[in-house]
Amino acid sequence: MKKFVAFFVGLLWAGAALAQSVAPGIEYDLGPTLGRQLAPPGAWTASTVNAQTGTTYTILATDFGKVLTFANGAAIAVTLPVVTTANFPDSGCFTLVTIGAGTVTVTPTTSTINGQATKTYATNAGGRICRHGAQYLAY
Repeated sequence: MKKFVAFFVGLLWAGAALAQSVAPGIEYDLGPTLGRQLAPPGAWTASTVNAQTGTTYTILATDFGKVLTFANGAAIAVTLPVVTTANFPDSGCFTLVTIGAGTVTVTPTTSTINGQATKTYATNAGGRICRHGAQYLAY
């Protein structure tokens, strides 16, 4: 038992962060902030979700890395500004999810999205849109 305790204390002293699974999908930090719950990799928090309820929206540089949800019963028009003048990070992406009854149509201002003028997302659909040079790619 003494070896285990010494080994465990040695790891904490060395600054190594350990995680122990106490329930499926939930881990707790056993390092310097003992007992702090860790977010699962890729977990979305309130600060990474941008919920939209209107019928129009223009993508901002701050939307990259976030999940954008669109909830409206009517059609929703989403505008992607000119890539090179909007301060969008190269190879940056955001996720778009349609959770309302309205269809979302994404339209780049001057560039294309997958070589097309628009990209449409039906109800309960979504995808990832990324900047690639002066164009956009949708997955």
